[in-house]
Amino acid sequence: MMGAWLIWSGTIYGRSHLTATAATSVAPFDSGRLWTLLVFFFLSTPTAILGAAAFRPASPRDRIDGLLLLWIAVGLAGLLWARGWVCARYFVIVGPAAVLLSVRAMERVHWAGSKIFRAATLGLLATGGAAVAAADFFQARVDFLAARDLEAARKILEPNSVGRYPGALLSGLSYYLPDDRWKPINPGETPAPGEVAALPGRQLPKAFRPNVEGLRPAASFIYRSPIPIRLQDGPTGAGWYGSIWGKHPLSFSMDPVEVYFLLTPPTADTVPTDPLKS
Repeated sequence: MMGAWLIWSGTIYGRSHLTATAATSVAPFDSGRLWTLLVFFFLSTPTAILGAAAFRPASPRDRIDGLLLLWIAVGLAGLLWARGWVCARYFVIVGPAAVLLSVRAMERVHWAGSKIFRAATLGLLATGGAAVAAADFFQARVDFLAARDLEAARKILEPNSVGRYPGALLSGLSYYLPDDRWKPINPGETPAPGEVAALPGRQLPKAFRPNVEGLRPAASFIYRSPIPIRLQDGPTGAGWYGSIWGKHPLSFSMDPVEVYFLLTPPTADTVPTDPLKS
């Protein structure tokens, strides 16, 4: 299937998706990214932590262990060089092998066979997974709430204007904003005269920000979560959906999940300000 897809995409576009992507995304080796890769690997596949704890160098190995190790090594090497950052979802590539190898390693140690250990492991994995899912839900809920608040503020403050939102933002904000009044804006792009802009304070890396010089914050909206886990949060270094947002898959904080600013052209009695520095 992969081969057929590469041939098909190459025939249609003159270059396969894989080679076209590789030409622009392959990154040189970097020790810092290697450390980030391993942190993401173990925290997004926590069973591998138990497997590493159960590993014994003197234990006998067979061809299945060798195949699984090769699978993990090749997969991690590919992820290391394939892009300049990593995401938790990338590890579905090596996750099955990591789980199988970890279970095989735990089958060789006595403490992993007890019912208490198995029940505790299941409980921790289930609780951890549920907590991450809940944190993701409350973070995703911001998109719906922010779209409602930003559009309401635009109607009051600048009813005849077009709104712009960062197109590089990994969120569902664009789904909830009315597309006849809101348009995406690229990193570094400047809104046209008379346009307003929505700018998140925590989930948009500086490299992806539009150029909003000349605009001033006319309204701000704060969104919180009852879950102290953050999956994508620049100030606390959480980057589950991309390490360009943060060097760890998750972080712990009770700070707001997000703060949205509605930026409008300055009036005669106001001056432009940077909302992220105010």
